[in-house]
Amino acid sequence: AGMTSWYKSYLTWLRTSPNGIDEQDSPNNHGTWYDVQLTALCLFTGIPDTAKRILEQAKSFRIASQIQPDGRMPLELERTRGIGYSSYNLLAMSSLATIASRVGVDLWHYETPDGRSIRKALDWMVPYYEGAKKWEYQQISEWDPGEAVAMLAIAGSALGGQYAELAAKISKSEAALMRA
Repeated sequence: AGMTSWYKSYLTWLRTSPNGIDEQDSPNNHGTWYDVQLTALCLFTGIPDTAKRILEQAKSFRIASQIQPDGRMPLELERTRGIGYSSYNLLAMSSLATIASRVGVDLWHYETPDGRSIRKALDWMVPYYEGAKKWEYQQISEWDPGEAVAMLAIAGSALGGQYAELAAKISKSEAALMRA
């Protein structure tokens, strides 16, 4: 019971502290990761209804507000490491969608009337991951594809094998580069 009470205290802190509220209100990957942490803690501490409410809100608070109809995530693209932050936010969204599926909320297939969705953001990134398109946004340091590989593997289990296949392909080419 001691550990559970610690997690409940942390959950309360996340929801009431200035730091927590600041992250909750963050319109980019910070906000998405906040929801991941919050909903996982809600499930762990036995308040699935609260998790479900937050996950339903994520449709408008995270997906609709962060993803453009064409799949771009402008708040991640304006960062100095755009491909990394776009991948990082998609990893958060994939994690959130996985948690959501445990309480009957389908974020994987949610789409706004104008076409904003996790899949749209994934598909916008795929040509860059495949090397079919050159990254035209800022990326001031070497990009580590680890987050993209993890995210694509998670997405593959929910949305179809093409994402998992791309994850395997990127992993393989990374391994080859490391051996070179």
